Amino acid sequence: MGSSCVSPSLSTNVVVTVSPASTNAPFTASQVTLDLSSSTSGTTQPLKYSFSVPSNGAAYCPAGTAGNGTGTGTSTGTGTGTGTGTSTGTGTGTSSTGTGTGTSTGTGTTDTGTGTSGTSTAPVTCAFKPAILSADGSPKATIQFVNGSGFYPVQVTVTDSAGKTSSQILVLAYQAAGGPALPSGTPGLTTATPTTGTSTGTGTGTGTGTGSTGTGTGTGSTGTGTGSTGTGTGTGTGSTGTGTGTGTGTGSTGTGTGTGTGPGGF
Repeated sequence: MGSSCVSPSLSTNVVVTVSPASTNAPFTASQVTLDLSSSTSGTTQPLKYSFSVPSNGAAYCPAGTAGNGTGTGTSTGTGTGTGTGTSTGTGTGTSSTGTGTGTSTGTGTTDTGTGTSGTSTAPVTCAFKPAILSADGSPKATIQFVNGSGFYPVQVTVTDSAGKTSSQILVLAYQAAGGPALPSGTPGLTTATPTTGTSTGTGTGTGTGTGSTGTGTGTGSTGTGTGSTGTGTGTGTGSTGTGTGTGTGTGSTGTGTGTGTGPGGF
């Protein structure tokens, strides 16, 4: 036995039977069968049957599952450079001139570098496209869940000989073994009336950055030189030192917009 749902119409009604039957839990079989043979027609002529994936499938996603946005985070790193300078002092003695060498160390200035940004995409579990296997004119179709755990919207339509139609959106929930868990209490089958609207998604991005190279500028200390017979004091200026700084940061949260038309849920 399968489960059925009926779309009301004045004369022509689409009636869907799903096998295996829908329960208050997602389907765990990798495919289901849809049967429209119980549908009714307002004329005496046979119905035409149609199975398709709605172009605005994201519109029929359950709340909280339509996220398809990408967020970008930017991080800032700070680098610190240390410079070392060497000075040479010249000392003048009372009887002769001597030359001495003094060393000095200077601390460089710091430099702030901007890190690279990172992106991440929110998990998408809705508006998956199933494989639909059906013979021309047949009231039955096999729906295969080919993209793993998630929600698969399918539109079923019957048309009578007068051109009147009755249509319905079926959202089939599939839980694959070992796949992402669907929200607790998710039914295997939910129905909706075809419509239009807008659905959006939000993504979160985390960025990790590396600080740029810091350049340090140091001033040498006074050098002291000793003459051959006297003692002199010389002064010197340290050379410019360079250093490399590395910084890390955490990117801000980014938001994105998912695509699709529809009410954004049901």
